Amino acid sequence: MSSNRAQCSAIRYPVTEVEYHEFAVSMGRAKRDSKIWPSHRQKPANSLSWGDAKTYVMWLSEQTGEEYRLLSEAEWEYACRAGTESRYAVGHVIALTLQCHLPGAVTIAVGDT
Repeated sequence: MSSNRAQCSAIRYPVTEVEYHEFAVSMGRAKRDSKIWPSHRQKPANSLSWGDAKTYVMWLSEQTGEEYRLLSEAEWEYACRAGTESRYAVGHVIALTLQCHLPGAVTIAVGDT
């Protein structure tokens, strides 16, 4: 049975502060000697605009010779669900504790779970 679905691949880990800093320096958006706290080096890059993300992806494509782009909302939702068949990506019910902006929430280093 053939499928009409287009193939889509996504990177497994988010872009780290160090990876984004390399881009920022090469584009003149940051100074080479600007500091990244050692404890933040492998944390996901944050406080980026949509434009920042799009520019990073174009730069990454140029640097690697591979085609990169941001996922569409539908692609992101599909990837997030990871084959689940429940009503929501997090299960059949959305628990209050799973909502964003929890007090005391912190980011963790990329690859740490």
